[in-house]
Amino acid sequence: MTAPKKNRKTIRIIFVSVIVILALAALTSYTMVKGKAITIDSQKYLVLPAGSTLADLENRLVNEFGLKYPKAFHILAQKMNLGKHLRAGRYTLMPGMNNLEIVRHIRSGGLRTTDLVIRGLMSKRDLCNLLGKNLEPDAEDYMYYLSSIDTARLHGFNDSNSLCMVIPDTYNVYWMSNPDDLFKKLYGAYKKYWNETRLQKAKAAGLTPVQVSILASIVDKETSKEDEMATVAGLYINRLKQGIKLQSDPTVKYAIDSPLLKRIYDKHTNFPSPYNTYYVKGLPPGPLCIPSMQSLNAVLNYQEHNYIFMCAKPDFSGYHNFAVTDKEHALNAKRYHDALDRLKASQGQ
Repeated sequence: MTAPKKNRKTIRIIFVSVIVILALAALTSYTMVKGKAITIDSQKYLVLPAGSTLADLENRLVNEFGLKYPKAFHILAQKMNLGKHLRAGRYTLMPGMNNLEIVRHIRSGGLRTTDLVIRGLMSKRDLCNLLGKNLEPDAEDYMYYLSSIDTARLHGFNDSNSLCMVIPDTYNVYWMSNPDDLFKKLYGAYKKYWNETRLQKAKAAGLTPVQVSILASIVDKETSKEDEMATVAGLYINRLKQGIKLQSDPTVKYAIDSPLLKRIYDKHTNFPSPYNTYYVKGLPPGPLCIPSMQSLNAVLNYQEHNYIFMCAKPDFSGYHNFAVTDKEHALNAKRYHDALDRLKASQGQ
């Protein structure tokens, strides 16, 4: 083979090699920029607290989202000046997103507001955990704020009844809302709820708005059946008006911190606590939970009757038998306890 032919062959080999190398480089570059960059199977939130840096972002992406190409992401982020466009917020990342999509999404600013769903039956801890999970401040920040005497007094409550301020609803709030701003919003909703019509209904029942919330929380814990809530509310209003201890089992369970207790004994009813309505007369100092809208309405529109006793039905349906006299109540209680004993026997307990 002559020298010119050898040279041409060598040139072709070099040319093809360069093309292959360039193609592989382009493919690699494309994969790193536009290929699947995170290893998540479903939608997931990326939370960036205030003051986060590009390095903080990259660490979160690696540790929480399995970022595949951190060096490529860093180069792209620097090229697109992401560090100067980082804003605190909650960002929704989807499976299959590539580095370019992630950078563009974060540059766009993330979630500024969020819909916060506050349900009835939540305890103070439940509420603060919900806030800490969905908003930028920590759950303990909200817990401290809600339990602070100074904070409660700011809105006319105390540290025992501050949960009465919270009306169950869906609130659109800023993700970075600090406790003061958030509870100002909740207090605004509380004031709006307590319009003149509801204030007059509370007054007619002999209750303040705070007392309505406390009683409603007891109603919630007594029954999950909306169609008997007004009857239960009427029963406790009868007891309040007659100066009879409420003797509500849920208040005992709350006082001794045993929400799953099935049977109440003397050792429980004699437990000294302002929340134990077997032990003290009148309403406890604060609610057992955030009252539901249904129980609030039940108290404000309570059923007028003569009942002062209630006992769970022996069919375990969740409904109750109501009674006017001790004798009737004792019979209802015996039927329930007999049914409970039979149930335990059938379960080998």
